[in-house]
Amino acid sequence: MQGTRRFPRGEPGRHVPGRRTGTVGRALGVERPILPGVLPPLNPPSVRRFAAMNGSSTPDALLERIEAATPDDAFALAVDATTALCRALLDAGAPGLHHYTLNQAAPTLAIAANLSAT
Repeated sequence: MQGTRRFPRGEPGRHVPGRRTGTVGRALGVERPILPGVLPPLNPPSVRRFAAMNGSSTPDALLERIEAATPDDAFALAVDATTALCRALLDAGAPGLHHYTLNQAAPTLAIAANLSAT
């Protein structure tokens, strides 16, 4: 894609919780806030495809636990892991979050409730 810069794993530009969000953007001349996007890993095969397209990653151990869990436990695991990621991003200075809901409001509503409780 023209205008899109992809970063290999471990190079500047890959978001790492704890790294100040927007540092790379400012270095590239971006003046608007950069919001990290989060996707609750409710459907591990879809998450793997999404990650392959955008160069991100999700811990394999988490995806394997979600795949092996009952639907209710998988939902709780995905929401808890995503809540922890969101908290880390906000604590690291992210100006906000972009939630990829994929037409599923329940996980995002649960994450928002968890975040407002902490």
